[in-house]
Amino acid sequence: CFSHFISSPFTIEVVDENGSPILSKLIFMIDISGQRSYIYSKNGYLYIDEKFLNGFLIGPFPSQKPIYLPLFIRIDKSLSKIVLHRGGVVKIIGSPFLLNESTTPSNIIYRLFYSNRSIKNVLREYDINTLILFNKSIVIPSNTLCIISLSFKIGGKNYVYNFTKYLSWNHIDIIDLYKEFYNENYNYVSNFYNKVRGEIYEAEEFGFYLGFEENEIRIAEKYIYLSRNSCDSLLSLTYLRKAQLTLYNCEKRIEKLYTESSIHVFILSFIISLSIIFVVSMFFEEKNKQTLWFIIISAVIFIVLENIYPSFKIIPLIYRFSPIFSTLIIIMFLILSEDFPDTVSSSGVALIASISVSIKLALRNLMKRRVRSFLLILSIIILTIGIFSLTSFNISIWIQTISKPYTTSFSNIMIVRKLSESISTPYLPLTIDEIEWIAMNNITDISIRFMNMPRLYPYTIIGNNVSYDLQGLMAFTDSEHRYVDFKEIFIKKYGGHFIKQSDENSIMLSEEVVKYMNLSIGDYIYIYIGKRKYKLKLIGIFNGDKLAKLRDPFGETVVPLKLERQDREIISVPADAKLVGIVSLDTVLKLGLKPYILTARVKGDTIEIGEAITMLLNLYVVTYNENVLREYFPGSIVSLKGSELLIPLAIVFLNIFLTMLDNVRSRKKEMEIMLSIGVNPTQIELIFISEAIIVGLISSGIAYLFTAIMFSTKIFWRFLPQIDVKISSMDVLTCIAVSILLCIISSIIPSFKASTIITPSLQRRWKMERRAPEEGFVERLPVRIPKEKINSFLDFLEDRLKTYNLGVSICEVDILEKDYRKPRLIFIYKSTATLSRRACNTYNEVTFELEEDFYKAYVKSIPKIYVKVSGALCSYETITILRKISIEWG
Repeated sequence: CFSHFISSPFTIEVVDENGSPILSKLIFMIDISGQRSYIYSKNGYLYIDEKFLNGFLIGPFPSQKPIYLPLFIRIDKSLSKIVLHRGGVVKIIGSPFLLNESTTPSNIIYRLFYSNRSIKNVLREYDINTLILFNKSIVIPSNTLCIISLSFKIGGKNYVYNFTKYLSWNHIDIIDLYKEFYNENYNYVSNFYNKVRGEIYEAEEFGFYLGFEENEIRIAEKYIYLSRNSCDSLLSLTYLRKAQLTLYNCEKRIEKLYTESSIHVFILSFIISLSIIFVVSMFFEEKNKQTLWFIIISAVIFIVLENIYPSFKIIPLIYRFSPIFSTLIIIMFLILSEDFPDTVSSSGVALIASISVSIKLALRNLMKRRVRSFLLILSIIILTIGIFSLTSFNISIWIQTISKPYTTSFSNIMIVRKLSESISTPYLPLTIDEIEWIAMNNITDISIRFMNMPRLYPYTIIGNNVSYDLQGLMAFTDSEHRYVDFKEIFIKKYGGHFIKQSDENSIMLSEEVVKYMNLSIGDYIYIYIGKRKYKLKLIGIFNGDKLAKLRDPFGETVVPLKLERQDREIISVPADAKLVGIVSLDTVLKLGLKPYILTARVKGDTIEIGEAITMLLNLYVVTYNENVLREYFPGSIVSLKGSELLIPLAIVFLNIFLTMLDNVRSRKKEMEIMLSIGVNPTQIELIFISEAIIVGLISSGIAYLFTAIMFSTKIFWRFLPQIDVKISSMDVLTCIAVSILLCIISSIIPSFKASTIITPSLQRRWKMERRAPEEGFVERLPVRIPKEKINSFLDFLEDRLKTYNLGVSICEVDILEKDYRKPRLIFIYKSTATLSRRACNTYNEVTFELEEDFYKAYVKSIPKIYVKVSGALCSYETITILRKISIEWG
């Protein structure tokens, strides 16, 4: 409700016509509510009507009866100043400082109306603000409905809450009715708070980590506390409503979390169930598979009903959301079935045996290469942590304990600033909402320092027809003197006084500026800001050297900043203290000064308050307590984007690819042994792919468990980070599947390379090198022949070539030589020309090279047609025939 707070209070003193005070000074603040505005305090109200023309100062005041004094004042529509008309009986000491910012709930209206039947038939309506303000009772007809209505707007949405009471008497005290209304709301919000708190505990016991909701609970607790301890009745109800909305948003978030998790778990349960049934069905004969289809239909129906209808959710939460539970239901149907299969198929046994062999070999290889496997797993762990963190973090806080080369006599204090990423403006001004929220965090003695935005161009002042340039302007509240002794810079010999909050349109200048402009105390100067000029009164003179030496409790200079060009860059540096003007609070809005630094004394735990302000407002906080200085830095807000993962994905992909490729080359002998014992090329590929799957599963699982434990137990933080951890089943599967899929994709090429090393027959696509036809073309045949089978291969090759001479053929093969001692085969290949092909004539020699216990086969083909294109085509045709024969033998 009261969102438009001024940053510093002002005082009102009631005087008689002669100027003598008749009431003590009262501290007031401004607030806007609906169409009216109020200046209020704990012990009195200043009511201003909607036309901003006049008003009444009402009581009760301390030790006096309620009075109603006419005020001849005017407030402009911007609410930036209050103008006192001459001849009035109220003297305003100081002016309120008001920032025109509104990001908290606004447009809040309290209404009291009554009806004879329902809310729609309104007989009369009152503004509760006015009724409570004037402490009035109202007369309401008997047997009517009395409704207190609260309507307000937050984030573009309208909220309305009504308190309805049936009255059987014709008189009502508005204060008593309001108290009853407040107590009912307080009990409701308290019960609502306990309910939401219990839901959070239940979710955390199940495994959901709700860090964001914990912060909302803390905010709701603060609002409830402020509501109970506020001395302003309307403000108490507003805090109560803020707490209710915070809890409502928290509850909706938990409900959404459960809803999404139910959908994901249903999908996961269904996939796991079908996968298990598919694997188990490999062991069943065809006649028994109808039983499996019955089980599938039963399980799907049960899972759908369990996730849709609440009546099916009577079982405990941990079992209801567990995919294993759905699998147990399937197994139960399987066991109770009369047609339980008792035979297995050979294909299922072969598949399981092949997979088990591949996994055992993969695990053995990982154990043999511990260092390489460790580095590979570590890289995938880092990648998975990166994926998980990017999907989890919203904001983080960095806290560090620092030491400064000075000591301070203060304790339990803090300074708040807003950091900027620009080097030209290291700090940004605080907003009125941030100041209001900070003020609610159990702190006292708040002081605010106002300064100008850093600028390249100076402020020009003119006095006695002399102009001078100032580099900066500053102002501060009276409480600033508790932390920085500004009064010691004041030079008394010139007369005047140090600037006070009650001084209007006044300024203090340094001794050097005053001497140069030949000014004296009481003179007026003009300051130019853009095209506007403002008249200020010189009320004091200060020592610039002492101002430059002043430091705040944490050792920072109090002088405002200015912009300066250095090496084609614009940076901010402290202004010259002799060229700084200190102005009164009355002029801060006119001169464009902003609140940059807030200093306060902390009554509670400095660490807790520092963390809360940094986390919720994204501000930079420095606290000092128990001789320890701490800085709280707001972390960067991150979100998952594809571009953020490209570089880590590429690095891990290359790492896995090169590691697997090196494994293939170093395990050449091992693969040949596998081939000799009957392991086929598909199983060789499965070995390397299963290695990749195991590596991906182990590393991603370790990374996920590490990050989940880290967030749950807060190993690296002593506070609760504001994060949104992905805890649903689909998020977990996605996070782990990304790492496993990356391992599989990066290992496909090395695994295929491994199978082609031991079985070159897989290299079916080939191309011939370009060279002169007269030199001949040499190519390796896709075959590896054991040493003891070389003779049988020569016989097989000869027999297959001779088949080209059988029957009606356009090809002719002439075997010239076959040698078993020095294995080789020489033949001539001829083919006649047709309409679709050219004639071919080649001289070919097949030779063998022994490598350990295997022979490699090579063919050299020399075309007898010495035309460059035709000769190459002839050799290509001949070599292709030999490759086909070799593949047939393999």
